[in-house]
Amino acid sequence: MAEPIFPKSEFDGRYERARKLMVEAGFQAIIGYSPGNQFWLSGFRGSAGTGRIAEYTQQVVLPKVVLPLTGEPALTGLTAMAEAYAKETHLGDIRPVMSPADRPRTIRQILESRGIRAGAVGLDIGSASGIGPGELDILRRELSGFDLRDASKLFWRLRMIKTPAEIACMRRAVEIQNAAFKSFCGRISRKMTESDLIFEMLSCQREAGASEIGMVLSTTHPTGAIFGAQISGRSMQPGDLQWFDAGATYNGYTCDFDILIAWGDATADQIGTHAQLRDVYQEAMEAWRPGRPAAEIARDTSAVLEKHGARDLLQGSFLGHCLGAEVVERPWFGTRSPKDLRLEPGMIISPEWVTATALGNLLWERNFLVTADGLEELSSFPDELTVITK
Repeated sequence: MAEPIFPKSEFDGRYERARKLMVEAGFQAIIGYSPGNQFWLSGFRGSAGTGRIAEYTQQVVLPKVVLPLTGEPALTGLTAMAEAYAKETHLGDIRPVMSPADRPRTIRQILESRGIRAGAVGLDIGSASGIGPGELDILRRELSGFDLRDASKLFWRLRMIKTPAEIACMRRAVEIQNAAFKSFCGRISRKMTESDLIFEMLSCQREAGASEIGMVLSTTHPTGAIFGAQISGRSMQPGDLQWFDAGATYNGYTCDFDILIAWGDATADQIGTHAQLRDVYQEAMEAWRPGRPAAEIARDTSAVLEKHGARDLLQGSFLGHCLGAEVVERPWFGTRSPKDLRLEPGMIISPEWVTATALGNLLWERNFLVTADGLEELSSFPDELTVITK
């Protein structure tokens, strides 16, 4: 039987933190529309299957959550989903609607029931997969007497510092992926295609304890291009170099790190490329210390890449991200990071960058928990070049 992931006390603690930031921002209430923000406020996941249908799930199935400055939070979503909302969350005020077009009016009614009829209300307008333009227009009309402001950065700051319960979920997700990589590398062969390998990794994640469908990406040199379509009609060949990125999901939280695979006996170029990616990454990570501004870390990271002649295709604009309910979770790290963004204890981060090499455009990525004393690496699968000869 479906039930909430965390106890009610977990969410009460989150609301207390949120309300402190709401007071600073002058918000009478905040509204979570995006998948990650509503999950943080409510804990509602829904079925893993519908989660794969982003164009439908994100706009229709997932609920929208209102957190007032005082009083209990409330949720509005489709009538057909009301039973699932009740089973998977601790929220007592669930207001079903027949259509997404009815949500803005219901949100106004929720605000009024909490005594909020004017003032500033925060909405995650700038968050990925948040409110659509049409519904935003309707909501602006319904809340015409309010000062509706973007609260995306407020949500980012709340979610980037993980609670102990969230850290435990992330630790488990990484443990599962570490185990999945181990079993995966022990049973793959050159008879398999890139598509076969992706499905094999999903199976390994599930066998290792994943609670939901995880994330798998792959690029094979010389036949593929980074983030291009997977290749299903060609088995792996001696001389191929494969970048394999994967993240297991546990209770809604997903990790994200990668390995390099040389198919057949590793060539000198493959060994050299792997060594450069690993060694540059390890040196650059010396700049990633708690308390340092993200933009300053990015500049130092870029300097290390330049020192070793490693060409960053994104020129420092993207050097990593946070992890959590979303794989590439905000805030992101780079030379354009906000001046006040620093590495803080409780963050779980995934530094990465795209390096142009003679064997294709490749990434190197590991997962870390930021502590008061430094970074604790969570991704323990060996960072050596994986060689598959069978």
